[in-house]
Order: sequence, then C-alpha cells, then structure tokens
Amino acid sequence: MHWSLTLVTGPAAEPISSTAAKVWLRLSHTVEDALIDDLIQMVREQVEEHGIAVMTQTWDLRLDRFPSVIRIPMTPVQEVSSISYIDTNGDTQTLAASKYTVDWKSTPARIVPAYGLSWPSTRGEPNAVTVQFIAGYGDGATPGIPERVLQAMRLALTTGYALRADNDAAQTAVARILDNYALYYY
Repeated sequence: MHWSLTLVTGPAAEPISSTAAKVWLRLSHTVEDALIDDLIQMVREQVEEHGIAVMTQTWDLRLDRFPSVIRIPMTPVQEVSSISYIDTNGDTQTLAASKYTVDWKSTPARIVPAYGLSWPSTRGEPNAVTVQFIAGYGDGATPGIPERVLQAMRLALTTGYALRADNDAAQTAVARILDNYALYYY
C-alpha cells in the first residue's frame, strides 16, 4: 500500500547544542559556528531518514485507504493526534479516538480499529486517510535520546566537519549504529 509522510511541525531545538558540538569537535573559535549549526541539522535529518524522530515533531501519514493495521513509520511515537479520512461522499471526517486502539508496545507503533469495530469506508482516491502523530524522544537539554543514537550523531558530525563532503565509510558506520533503532519495511 502506498503511503507518504509530511512534516507538519519540525523540532523546536536540535538534539546537540552548538556548544556541545564544539566541545566534541575540540573547537574554541566562533568562525565556523554557522557551519556547525548546519552540520547538526544535517546529522539530525540523516538519523530521521532511518525512521527515528530524535526530537519532538509532528507528522502527517497519508494512506490511500485504511489497511487492516496502520503502522506508523517513525519511532518513537508519543501521541496519535487525529485520524481523518475522506468518506464515500467526499467529505472529510475525523475519527473519534474511541474508534481505534494504538499499540504503543510495538515498534513501529500500530493502530487498529477498537474491539468489535472496523475501519469506515473511504472514497477511492489517493491520500484518503491522514494520521497525524507526534514522534520523538522529547525536547529540552536531555530528551532521553538513546546513547547509541547520540554516538551515531557525533560520528556523523565529526566526519561531516572533517571531510565536509559525503564519505561512504562514515555513512555506513552511522547506518550500522542506527540499524538497531531504524524502521524497515519489507
């Protein structure tokens, strides 16, 4: 089934501060502060490409119809804000939270109809279902990001600063570290 993700609200802050990055990179000057900030954002986005929301952010998951189980392709999920759909008459409806159950224990988080219920019929058109959700380890100075994810981010930051270009070996190392946290669909 086709699905797409759209970022609605990005993180309010980056997971690594400029100061912490400069300490990690052993930099004491301010000449490259803008570069360091850009690298921090690039590293966070690289982690997000693996389906890991590092900091709190809001996403829309769009589906062509209701599958039997909705799998949210981003982890960790904090909240399912809403599920809306286009009904067979072409009107947008919002599903009451009592009509579905979120499985928080699974990775990825899953959504199924509440016991004894089924999904409503949708109009046969692309993106008929929208699931808005909030994902991420949190905000603030210590949002609870796993140390191995931070390790991968520091590795990518170091490599990005040193080489200032793509490096296959470093990207492979970062990807291997993130594999334990990433979401893959087959």
